[in-house]
Amino acid sequence: METETREPGMKDNKHILITEDNDLNFAYLEKALKRLSINVIRAYNGEEAVNACHIHPEIILVIMDIKMPVMDGWTAIRMIKSFRPDLPVFVVTAYMLNNEEHLSFEAGCDEYLTKPVNYKLLVRKLNKYGIG
Repeated sequence: METETREPGMKDNKHILITEDNDLNFAYLEKALKRLSINVIRAYNGEEAVNACHIHPEIILVIMDIKMPVMDGWTAIRMIKSFRPDLPVFVVTAYMLNNEEHLSFEAGCDEYLTKPVNYKLLVRKLNKYGIG
């Protein structure tokens, strides 16, 4: 089930969806985004991510894990891009195989990052899309 975290002082117009089933990985990304005053919505699997993108037009970017229960990240990316083609999607994965990266871009991702995510690199990637 998706959840939203918002604190006083956060910018209402910035919501990033983090799709991550691992609590530690989610907590790291959430903390990084909150340092940038970005609100976070969480989905635990690809199916929840697709649903969140349908009902939350305020989502301006998706951070997507690949290996998750219910629906994997690649399937979710394809579905999201079918109805929100301009929504940037960053794949964040622990798998560093060339095939994983190729499959991620083939599915429609815009950026590919490996875990553990380097904070400065994440900020540079977000800035590229006018976020941060």
